[in-house]
Amino acid sequence: MNKIVLCGGFILLFIAQASGGDKFGLALKGGRNFANMLVKEKSTGRIVNTNVANEPSFMLEAELVLGEHISYVTGFHYIVHGYSARDIDSVFTYRYFRRAQYLGLPQKLRIFFHHQRIQSFVSFGVNAETLLAARFRAEFDDRTIPDYDTDIKALFNELTFTPEFDAGLRFPLFGGYLTFEATYARGAENVNNADLESRATHSRRIRDLRIMLGISRYVF
Repeated sequence: MNKIVLCGGFILLFIAQASGGDKFGLALKGGRNFANMLVKEKSTGRIVNTNVANEPSFMLEAELVLGEHISYVTGFHYIVHGYSARDIDSVFTYRYFRRAQYLGLPQKLRIFFHHQRIQSFVSFGVNAETLLAARFRAEFDDRTIPDYDTDIKALFNELTFTPEFDAGLRFPLFGGYLTFEATYARGAENVNNADLESRATHSRRIRDLRIMLGISRYVF
């Protein structure tokens, strides 16, 4: 499945190019993902009070300009989703962290406008994300109790599709562009492993705000 998604993205890219794209660009981007999740208790519908996790985000982006104001965007995106929350067991209070690393293949349409030398744009589409790793860590308020850390990759879906919306600006820089953009990601699907869903006590959906800077250049 993962190979199909990756190959499919590049097939779409070359189809778009053959259909009349007049510019092809590459960009390197990096920044912070202010990650969170909508966590809901399945038995009662109660929403868990979660905290934002400040996580890294890096992307190699390919853009094919299709017309005067529209382009197709894909690439490879390393991103970390997650959140933290406080809880209490029978005796001790602790903070726990869930952190999941993904390799994404975004599929987006971008609409852009020129304002003399500055360019503004908005993009929308879906990020097809393959799970790389996931961990759970607990830190107890009583520091005499050691922290607890374990692998929870098996509890997550291996592939998730996350709708995303971007808005940003491009500024000319040494023959290329300096790019600033913000992305809002709102997952529509539960990231829990569907095979284990009957045993899960909570559902989890991605809610992220991402800020990235990048350098881009049209190759041809």
